[in-house]
Amino acid sequence: MVYSDGELASNQKPATAQTSTNINLYETFSSMIEMEKEQIFRVVCATRTSNYSKIWTDTYIGVTVNRFPSLAKVQFMLYTNNTGDNVRGLPDIYNEEIRASVESPAILVFVHDDVLLSDFHWHRHVYMGLQHFDMIGVAGCTTRRPYQSTWRSFCGVDEQRGLVEHMNMKDDIYRYDNYGPTPSKVVSLDGLFLAVHSDTLIKNNITFDELFMFHFYDLDISRQFEEKNLTMGTWPISVVHGGKGVLDHRWKTERKVYMDKWEGGDVKGVLEQEEIYSDSLRL
Repeated sequence: MVYSDGELASNQKPATAQTSTNINLYETFSSMIEMEKEQIFRVVCATRTSNYSKIWTDTYIGVTVNRFPSLAKVQFMLYTNNTGDNVRGLPDIYNEEIRASVESPAILVFVHDDVLLSDFHWHRHVYMGLQHFDMIGVAGCTTRRPYQSTWRSFCGVDEQRGLVEHMNMKDDIYRYDNYGPTPSKVVSLDGLFLAVHSDTLIKNNITFDELFMFHFYDLDISRQFEEKNLTMGTWPISVVHGGKGVLDHRWKTERKVYMDKWEGGDVKGVLEQEEIYSDSLRL
């Protein structure tokens, strides 16, 4: 189901991003020389894996750490054994690092454990992207419509942005999903990879909503950025995503929390149709 402007109430019309981005690559790369002397990058990730030795071989983020053992000023904050009685929601973990950054500012990179940073210059590209946007990711949409349960749902093909490689680590099967041109300004980002200066979050009093555990926190923080008139954009950073979203009971529960917070009203009928639509759009 796709909403037309005429079908939306005036306060529910799609939020649309202007997508033109002017970039002076020479000036940006020149500034990186100075950046690398001081800038700290802090990669924050939670994983269910509890066996420390297996983290480096069985998770994409572990493989990433091994690929960049001596990368200056990059810190990897891995929260292991995040399962069972020890489980913490991603917003809880991410907020812990935001609070810690008050005393130790950094570019915070929130990433899933099934994401491999295959870009050898990812930290430079993150820095470049944050010179143009307040928060960046690798996939997003230029339009936000009511009742969206994913960044892609109800969005036309020409409204999607970003490029993500998907791969099954066990079977060595991969594909490239080219969602649309990037860099691009967007109004929502997928949570598999989010990067932002810690000072941006702190100065604007933005945190991840701990009502959520593993879903919808990305759409929620995108809405917070939009409310504060902060910019978001996709950026060309090469990543490999080894997983696919699961529309399980927890997802449905958190979807209701999200809809109650941002949409309100009785949306049951819309959600039943949107659920079918979203199942084909999992990243």
